[in-house]
Amino acid sequence: CLAWTWRNERAKYAIVVPLNFLILYTGFGFFIGLLTPILLLAKYRAGRDRIAAFSMVVSAACLASFFAGYRDRNASGCASLFSAAPADYLRFLSLMFATPFGNRGTDFISTLVGGMVLAAVAAIAVASWKQVLGGGGERRALSFVLAALSAYSILFCAAATLGRTCTGLGEAHTSRYSNYEQLAVLSLYLCALTFRP
Repeated sequence: CLAWTWRNERAKYAIVVPLNFLILYTGFGFFIGLLTPILLLAKYRAGRDRIAAFSMVVSAACLASFFAGYRDRNASGCASLFSAAPADYLRFLSLMFATPFGNRGTDFISTLVGGMVLAAVAAIAVASWKQVLGGGGERRALSFVLAALSAYSILFCAAATLGRTCTGLGEAHTSRYSNYEQLAVLSLYLCALTFRP
């Protein structure tokens, strides 16, 4: 995200593309591999820069390389991704967004708090992606940062929700998810800094 703020476009791509490859192969970084080619496409559309086009192709090739020899293994022990009640998926997802704020319950209040945080992060994602992908107007660096942070956090939490809801709602507060949930908090913080008194 810091590299997206650089003004030197060549240096930006020279950092973003290799980091995309390295993050993609960390396991949970897979979702950055989905987002980076789209962000680079937006940069290309904005200025028809050949380096942006090349970077987009390389990042898409990195994503394709992730699937070479890929084996799908279910680590949750659940019989199916869809073995829980439908409402439990939404509750699990909401609870994941409540965790960074110290709310580790599984009751209605925890679900409500998480749902409000999820709604705020989703609003940031929609607004920032609209600005990034929009045909006109200025594409500010902050929009790229907010688009990456918010969308990554939502994608990660949605995937964890699909894979782990069947293990129980308490699993939404697992500490191994905290790094990825904190990206949503960072997007909220950076968005809040843009408001003027």
